[in-house]
Amino acid sequence: MTPSSRVSSRAACVVLPSHLEGFGIVALEAQRARVPLAVSDTGALREVAGADVPHFAPDDPAACARAIRAALDSDAGVIEQHARDAARFTWDASARQWFDGLCAAVNRP
Repeated sequence: MTPSSRVSSRAACVVLPSHLEGFGIVALEAQRARVPLAVSDTGALREVAGADVPHFAPDDPAACARAIRAALDSDAGVIEQHARDAARFTWDASARQWFDGLCAAVNRP
């Protein structure tokens, strides 16, 4: 367990108000820990976390508050689905996709 996953597993909600996020590992850790999540609608967060995770514009505090409330109000079934969704992101899967992409690039005419 990483330090951030240890922290997020004890949180009532994880909020990521990033203006720029290259991937969203912390979002996945929160989902795997079955912690409600609210993310900004910038960068890769919405794609990685999933379209049904509450999201907000990072410069809009009222929208952030609404997203946090929605995350906290998520039922257990939604949280479990998010954990299952997060499980599709593994280092093995990433390495496989990277390798397949390299092979495809090498095999191009």
